[in-house]
Amino acid sequence: MRNFLFGLILALTLITVAFTQGLGDPFLVAVDPKVTSQNLGNESFEITGQLGATDQEAQEGYFAVGSETMIISKQGSKLHSYLSSHVGQRVRIHISPDIVSE
Repeated sequence: MRNFLFGLILALTLITVAFTQGLGDPFLVAVDPKVTSQNLGNESFEITGQLGATDQEAQEGYFAVGSETMIISKQGSKLHSYLSSHVGQRVRIHISPDIVSE
């Protein structure tokens, strides 16, 4: 359970950083009709699937990507607005470590 929560927090943090730093759209529309995940070594992870949520779930900030990934966003945030407006579309989530120069 701790690993799941850590992964979820990491994913949301990276997505938030991408939005706030102007790094472009972290969600890309995909054409593959099935959910896929790809482990790109120890450096990153990628999952592609349909973004889904009922009206109530979307309003509360709960979104699913395919059948194996759940994203929770804070109501009123940029991420929440983005996810709410893209329900039903195929998305790709890419998670990688933030490389900080020392």
